Parts: sequence; structure tokens; C-alpha cells
Amino acid sequence: MRNRLQGPHEQPPRRAWADLPLWAKGLVVVAIPLLALLLATVLFGVALAQDRQAQDAVLHTVEVERQIAHVRIQVQAGVTGYVLTGERRYLTSYETARRELPEAVGQLGDLVSDNPGQMDRVERVRALVDARPTSWRRWSPTSRPTGLRSAGPSCSTRTRSAATH
Repeated sequence: MRNRLQGPHEQPPRRAWADLPLWAKGLVVVAIPLLALLLATVLFGVALAQDRQAQDAVLHTVEVERQIAHVRIQVQAGVTGYVLTGERRYLTSYETARRELPEAVGQLGDLVSDNPGQMDRVERVRALVDARPTSWRRWSPTSRPTGLRSAGPSCSTRTRSAATH
């Protein structure tokens, strides 16, 4: 018995598959795994691209941290040596870092330009760097408190003594 919705020349779905030529059936059977393979390849490519982006983000973060650490270590070494000994020669690395700091902050801004939150932080750092010359005058050798001047040589002597023994 024929379904009333089917036209006079339409066949039921089971019959249509059975009446297909062998080459058409073979094409369908081969196309299904090929489509699955193609989909897997595309998804693998997407995953690979995401992995590259993640690696680039990690390298980017490491570069930012390296730059910050470089300037911080230069400043810290100079200031620590000067505060402990009172000898101006230790300020060389601090003065170098102070000269390089605006450029380093600019490079840092370039590195984080893709992150608005980090850019806000860089702007705050830039403002602190601009204010730094006035704070430098507060602890320069001419305005150094007497207590530090007298403590300098004894700290220096203790440090040299500990290093040689």
C-alpha cells in the first residue's frame, strides 16, 4: 500500500537505498570515514593554533618578568651597596638603572599593550618613575642621615670580615 503523501514515482527510503548503484553505495561508505578524518584534521589544526597562542602568551609573560627583574636587580644592588657602605661607587648601577628606567617602562608598555589592565598598571609605574627624581634627592649622599654615615663603615667592615672568613 502506498502512502498518500508520496508521489506516483517516489519510492520508500529503504527501497531507494537498495536501488542505488553499487558505485554510489561505495561512495557513501567511503565518504563517511573521510569526512570524520577531515573533521579530526580541522580540529587538530585548531588545537595546534590554540597551543601556539598559549606558548606565545607564556613567552610574552616571561619576557615582561625578565625585563622587570633586570631593572629591579640593578636598582636593588646599587642601593643596597650604598646603604651598607656609604660608598658612592655602589650607586653606579642604581644611576644606570635610573637612566634606563623610562625606556624600560616604555618597552614594558609595548609588551603589555594588548592587556588594558596591565596598561593601567604601567601608567601607574610611569607616574612613579616620573616622581622618582624628587625622592632620589631625599636620600642622596649630601642629605644622608648621620646614623647611616657612621653605620656605613662598620657594616662594610662586618661584610668584608664575613666574606673573608
